[in-house]
Amino acid sequence: MKPRLSVSIESAYKLIRKLRDSGVKRINFAGGEPTLVSELPLILNYSHSLGIVNTVVTNGTGVTVNLMKQICDAIHAVKLSVDSADDEVERKLGRGYGQHLSTILKAVEAARKYGVEIMANTVVTSLNWKEDMHTIIERIEPSRWKVFQVLPVKDQNLQEYNYLKITGTQFLEFVKRHEDIPHMIPEDNSLMTESYLMIDPIGRLFQNKDSKYTVSDSILDVGLKKAFAQISFDRYKYDLREKGNEEC
Repeated sequence: MKPRLSVSIESAYKLIRKLRDSGVKRINFAGGEPTLVSELPLILNYSHSLGIVNTVVTNGTGVTVNLMKQICDAIHAVKLSVDSADDEVERKLGRGYGQHLSTILKAVEAARKYGVEIMANTVVTSLNWKEDMHTIIERIEPSRWKVFQVLPVKDQNLQEYNYLKITGTQFLEFVKRHEDIPHMIPEDNSLMTESYLMIDPIGRLFQNKDSKYTVSDSILDVGLKKAFAQISFDRYKYDLREKGNEEC
């Protein structure tokens, strides 16, 4: 049985309405793993009914033909997490037990069956920065491939980060090796920091500042404008990222 939302569906709807009323036009549903939540189709279809463009970041395990049938009209794209062309590396990163790549390819097939756009995300770490990922990315054929440098966050992943961290030079080597792949967008630690607007299930904005999360009051209580004022946000970095997305 799939887990349920940590908040009521009514609260989720209310939060989406508040975001829409504040001018939000796009929502990227991420996690954790959003396809584990049984109410995901309801939420996506409700968000779509309000005119919001939805995307879903997923490890692919829940991307089935049945799910795509339920949400294909409500989402712009699925963003598949694939960090290696080697299933053993994926296993070491916590993605499956040696079958992550086949899971991803099945998800690609399910999404394409219903005409859903496919994107891909890769986090570059000490385990994969020397890799050549041309073969797997060419099989996925994403309309956009985002490549992230593994990012430290205090009280979240520092133990793992100390094992997975790479230098800026190593990240650039990975990027350069794949620069011929169409629609690749690299984001290093600097560009990712303070340039995303992230919201938790109870409606709080949270932001990575100085390698730790700062959290606002809930948008449900204070509104988006006041919550936004409680976190840091670098508009210049945001615009740089958006420019890269548009050029893709």
